[in-house]
Parts: sequence; structure tokens; C-alpha cells
Amino acid sequence: EAAIANGIPRVLFISSDKCVEACNLYGMSKAVAECYAVQANSYSHPRGVRISVVRYGNVLKSRGSVVEIWHQQCARGESLTLTDPTMTRFLLTLPQAVAFILDALRDMEGGEVFVPRLPAATLWTLAQAVAGSYDVPHVVTGVRPGGEKHHEALLSHEEPARTYRVGERFTIIPSHHSWKSTWARPATAEVVTQTYTSDNPARMLNVTDLAAMLEEMP
Repeated sequence: EAAIANGIPRVLFISSDKCVEACNLYGMSKAVAECYAVQANSYSHPRGVRISVVRYGNVLKSRGSVVEIWHQQCARGESLTLTDPTMTRFLLTLPQAVAFILDALRDMEGGEVFVPRLPAATLWTLAQAVAGSYDVPHVVTGVRPGGEKHHEALLSHEEPARTYRVGERFTIIPSHHSWKSTWARPATAEVVTQTYTSDNPARMLNVTDLAAMLEEMP
């Protein structure tokens, strides 16, 4: 509302894979915010304000992340706590997230949800990369109550029908778009036929991959 009132030409909402087929309040709040941001174009777009969304997975070393917790446990000489070693998550670095946001700000027309085609890893692989060892003392604590998913998704089962892919980015077109009659799909766009989940990504990261990603982060 502040952006519309002040004529800010581009607004980008940063969402999360937790919003896809959400199972807890955090994910639901993200899903509602995505819908609100997209449909706000019905009154913002005629006023010259475009609003779009980026949706991605877990940023390594972000505040309060499991990587931060594990680093603290390693520093204290404690065993690492894992909810479930076989859980998978989409992962990216902060520089990758920033670059993706800037690309979306450049390309947005208003109403799209931009999603990177991220790699994923198991929690066990990530723990090994953080600890710098393939033999990590650890304690399995079990899945936390309140809707923690074993695997995440970046596209829901409904979204592929209105999604296209160019390179390593998915673009989801809104189901209702009164402010824009059509979207021109690039000639290089590929048809998307299925959801995109962390247990079946384009690439599963190994310990070496993750160690290199962690080195990128301050």
C-alpha cells in the first residue's frame, strides 16, 4: 500500500518453498502473502506499480538456520542434532539469492512468481559438510510437531499447468490476471509437466558441493 501510494514502480515479495501445499502457519502465511501480492496488481498495475514474487528454498547460514546451530554445536564439541538424516531441503547461498532477486526485479511484468530450479541435499549430507567429516557424532531428535515436511516442493501439483521454464528459472503465471490479458512465453521456454520436489531435484548436492557453498558465505 505504501509503494502504491508513493508510486514505487516495482515491488517484489520474497517467499519460501514452505508455502507450497503448506502444512503449518508459517507456510500458510507465506501462501496468503503470495496470493495477496499477485492479485494486488489488479489495482496497482493501472497505477504504474508492478508487484511480483520470488520463491526459493533455504539460504545457507541465514540467521537461525540449522547450519548456524550446528556450527555452535561443533564449537562446543557437542553431537549434532538432526530431526531426520534422510530429510531433503533445497539450498542456495546468499549471493545466489540476491542475484536471483535482482534478475526478477529486472524481468518482472507484475503478477509472476519466479522460482529458481535449485539443487537439494539430505540433512545428513549437509551435516557432514558443516562438520568437515564423514563420521559425524549426532543425535536424531525426530520430526518436530506442527507440520514439518520430510521433503519440500518449489512447485505445487496445480502450478505446472501455468508454469514455463527458461534455463534454471521457473515462471508461474497467475491463474487470474485482470490487469494483463496474456503473457508472451519466450521462444526458448520449456513446458513444465510436474511438480519440483527436494527428493527429486535436477541435482542432489554432495559433501564437496556443500562445503564449497559454505565457503562462499561469510
